Amino acid sequence: MKVDYQILLSSHDPSPMFERWRGGEATVSGYTISHGVFEIWVHRPGVEQGLRILCGDVQSFRGPMKWKDVRLEYERIDNGTSILRDRGADVEVVAGLVGASKGPTPWEPSFRGEDESHAPGKPYTEADLRVLDPIKAIRARPEMFFPNGLVSGETLAARVVTDAMIAGDSPVSACRKDGWWIIAGDDWFPAAFREEPAAFFARVVPFPEAGPNAMHAEVLLNAFARDVFTMLGPRMTTIRGRAPEPQVLAERVAPLANRSRIVGFRIGPDLPAETRPNPTEPRP
Repeated sequence: MKVDYQILLSSHDPSPMFERWRGGEATVSGYTISHGVFEIWVHRPGVEQGLRILCGDVQSFRGPMKWKDVRLEYERIDNGTSILRDRGADVEVVAGLVGASKGPTPWEPSFRGEDESHAPGKPYTEADLRVLDPIKAIRARPEMFFPNGLVSGETLAARVVTDAMIAGDSPVSACRKDGWWIIAGDDWFPAAFREEPAAFFARVVPFPEAGPNAMHAEVLLNAFARDVFTMLGPRMTTIRGRAPEPQVLAERVAPLANRSRIVGFRIGPDLPAETRPNPTEPRP
């Protein structure tokens, strides 16, 4: 099943997403102690997709585990705290970050990777195995890749910078200009992907130097950033969306020409549509 995932990032107001699921039914589906993430799902009977709400750095929760006629409100106060409320159900979550995305609910077979036509109790065989699209799988479970399950430019840049530092001994630099994050250093890409970098951004690539079960972070940029590019010397490859504007290239990229590898990305309030390599929604 094709799902058009849309995620509102921690720096953006999730209220527009709440309005779309107004009047639905809410379920508190989990709390991850190690990551401090509180998860709520809102769904409407007969509607395939639901609204997934992740609250990071949770300080307190008050309310029932399930309630109907959902009317969520969001408030960001001056000290950086986010408050999620449903006054009618006497629900209040006080957290550091609140994000929302839409997708299959945990009660749908497509969320669990199950075949809806598979009969209960029937043994699974090789014919039941499916190859997952890595980009879709990453978008569906951001909490597997980020400590609080919420994505931002800062967390994506930190992942790439860390990879570059682990992969080599040379200095790594990072800067931000007009929404673009630019990371530069001696080429840290695995040798197999240096000449054809698009494949490096399209799959999960093991990174044993970083530890057991570690992976390179570039695929996360392809999953969550609106625009992504990389340069090896003077050669630029656009991975997703658009290349930087001339002003950004002149002010931030050109001075880094002495570095062999550059990766840049720009992240927006909406996740890029999976079937649209050049999104048409307004850009900053």
